[in-house]
Amino acid sequence: MQLQPPPFDADVYRCADWLELKVLSVATGEVFFSDIERAWEARREAEEEDFEGQQREFDLWLNAVCDEVETRRKSLGSAYPFEFNDDESGLTLGVDPGAFTTGAFVYLFCLMLSTIGETQLFEGDAGNITPEMRDLFQACAAWAAAGVVAGCAYAFGWPRPERNDFLTALRYVYHDLLREGVVVNEAPPGASLQEKDGGIDVIAWSPRPDFGPGQPYLIGQVATGENWQGKSVEVYIKPLHLNWFVRAPRSVPQPAMFIPFCIKPRGNATVTQQLEHYTPMFGSIYYRLVLPEYAARGLKLAAGNQALFLHRTEDLPHVQKEVTSFIARLAH
Repeated sequence: MQLQPPPFDADVYRCADWLELKVLSVATGEVFFSDIERAWEARREAEEEDFEGQQREFDLWLNAVCDEVETRRKSLGSAYPFEFNDDESGLTLGVDPGAFTTGAFVYLFCLMLSTIGETQLFEGDAGNITPEMRDLFQACAAWAAAGVVAGCAYAFGWPRPERNDFLTALRYVYHDLLREGVVVNEAPPGASLQEKDGGIDVIAWSPRPDFGPGQPYLIGQVATGENWQGKSVEVYIKPLHLNWFVRAPRSVPQPAMFIPFCIKPRGNATVTQQLEHYTPMFGSIYYRLVLPEYAARGLKLAAGNQALFLHRTEDLPHVQKEVTSFIARLAH
């Protein structure tokens, strides 16, 4: 995999992604801003008069990218594997790849899913997201959902590792784990006889000490495609409870969306304002700047408390392997 030269014409989020990828691609794990400035000057000299760089100074471009990197660092904490070097002349890996935190592995997996195959960033054939990668991100989303509710989570979306049918999985989650609601004995008239997940990808909850209703309860959808804004779990929650339960759970579900991307505001909106616009449409959105830390939290809570059920924890080494392989391809 070969990175393109710095994508100076791209938005600040893509430019920050490129900078992170560049750090991963070099043996030293460090990129100096002076080298990027030389690339800026070389392009300025080579391009026609309409090169955008002639309308703005390199320092302004670099400041915007560094501000985005700093936002990521502050939001993610130990889940962010990059840091500015001591004299702030470049970006470097904070630790050796062998010492990445769990959150850092999840962050880099999100970065990979967000950028793989992107022609602004990679030359030639940079690959595509595989079904296995999409499936592993569903596991990451379940861990994050557990971190959000400080409790349990099940990756309900198809294909489930158990390959259990829809009603069997539904009964397992609600009768055996969540302990709320009564699932129907058979598919109701008019329902698909090949139903896989009912549009539901993640179910999470935090058991009350009395195991009664009224527990924190989250139902989420997972999206790894750029068209995630065309999806919403909101439309599936009510039909799930009305059609597939004799008696629906009494806990009130919180809708959620899990994506590996950064939130890119429209127009002059801020990220917060964009989230304010999206949240009524998709529920709470867990994206690249928050999902990795929640995933690490969910895994840590489950490891420290056997009473908390967390689905697919055995997939963490597979996520780590995907990230390690991705970095190795970047370095060649």
